[in-house]
Amino acid sequence: MTLAQWTKEFHRGVMVATSQNWPLNSLLVFLVAGWIARFVAPTRDGVVFSFNFLALIPLSNLLCWTTDELSKSTGETLAALLNVALGNFVELIVAILALAHCQLTIVQSSLIGSVLSNLLLVLGMSFFVGGLRYYEQGFQITPSQVNSGILVLGAIAFLVPGIYNIAVQAMHDTGDLTDLDKATQTASLGMDILKISRGISVILLFVYIFQLVFALWTHSTLVNSRGPASEPYRSPPNLLRPIGRVKKLFRDATDSVQHQVMKLSHRRPRVAEDPELGTANALGLYELPSNQPAQSELGSTSKQTSPTSNETLSDGNPDVQVPLAALVLLPEDFEEPKLMRAWVAVVLLVMIAALVATTAEFLVGSINGIVASGNISQEFVGMILLPFAGNAAEHFTAVTMAWKDKRDMSISIAVGSAIQITHLVIPLVVIMAWCFPAPISKPLSLLFDPLSTVLLFLSVLLVNHTMADAKSNWLEGWILMTLYVIIALIYWYYPGYDAASAIGLTC
Repeated sequence: MTLAQWTKEFHRGVMVATSQNWPLNSLLVFLVAGWIARFVAPTRDGVVFSFNFLALIPLSNLLCWTTDELSKSTGETLAALLNVALGNFVELIVAILALAHCQLTIVQSSLIGSVLSNLLLVLGMSFFVGGLRYYEQGFQITPSQVNSGILVLGAIAFLVPGIYNIAVQAMHDTGDLTDLDKATQTASLGMDILKISRGISVILLFVYIFQLVFALWTHSTLVNSRGPASEPYRSPPNLLRPIGRVKKLFRDATDSVQHQVMKLSHRRPRVAEDPELGTANALGLYELPSNQPAQSELGSTSKQTSPTSNETLSDGNPDVQVPLAALVLLPEDFEEPKLMRAWVAVVLLVMIAALVATTAEFLVGSINGIVASGNISQEFVGMILLPFAGNAAEHFTAVTMAWKDKRDMSISIAVGSAIQITHLVIPLVVIMAWCFPAPISKPLSLLFDPLSTVLLFLSVLLVNHTMADAKSNWLEGWILMTLYVIIALIYWYYPGYDAASAIGLTC
């Protein structure tokens, strides 16, 4: 390929990536605005934080979508490892940068808040939206029970340092100690909790590795099998009628934007061909060959026929294209077409990662300024705002999968991300703070704010209860979202308590 061809292919890949999930990607305008605000008005921390906060939402979406696209060019195992490595990349970058700025409270609260966001907000809205379309949605009970056990293990592991701290302080709480003795015991207690936290982090990492072995190798067939069929409403409730109208308007607007984007690319790229299905363009739409009728069994006993390419498909317009699902019946092992080359996806991932790191740096650097203004607390920023930006793409995808009745995929996105944070990201950040040199080296422990660990444990119990029967409905989703709103309300007023600094674990 010549340089012009490489450039043209990369340009087409960028156009395709930005045309996906355009409601989220439209927020990319705040990326430019946030960077300009950082250099033009660096003292306006509220403006810098707001713009870069909104910019992280589309960057997170592009990161997830490009990772999924790259996984189509790899094997199943490598694809799963890619998703593991980049699934919570935004949260990891924000945590590392906050660690470098010695904002240990932001590190801890943002990661715990991300777990709560996935379990309550993302999973709850998935249950709620899916329940609006289906009377009950079923999912696999065995993977659900395994994931529930792993979540409970993580919640208990985060409670242990706090319980140890309370127990030891109660033992040493005597009135006949001098100030020097108290200071010595406090320093000793801090070092013990730090060692316990690092040991627990290593153990949790091994648990996550074993969970990957379970899901990808020893029990992959069980994990990837389909759950029970969802039960539709016998008579659709009136609530679904306005939702259907809004959905149609949203779909029409999306198709219009994607059509305009592809017109700007000056050509209709052909990226996937099949002797029976024809050619797929960059929007995942298939053009049938002129010498073949639009008809295929694809491993199915039933057939669906549709007009040939010489016939008009809609309103007498021969250029109208229809999705593949409207032409043929898809088998279970049907692979989605690749929308970009692997090398384009890799280059995009590197560029997006650099944009995420820079934007997160501007975001973290402005937190102290907005907290000092007194308009918002550090705990609310860490527990609510930062997780919302990092989980926006997962939120959108999980809700979409629930509406399409891909219940197991929706749950794996929400619960799987929560497990990844509790058993991979948090332990990894603690170990990095232990082993890495300055400025990353900090006394970061698993001694979280007592309120956050208790709320996490109770949230895990509620999620386990709602998933115990391997069925979901809209009311269960509403319950999960309600708890999240209650937690957000609490942290709006909560002044915060730094338990680690009380025992000397500070920068």
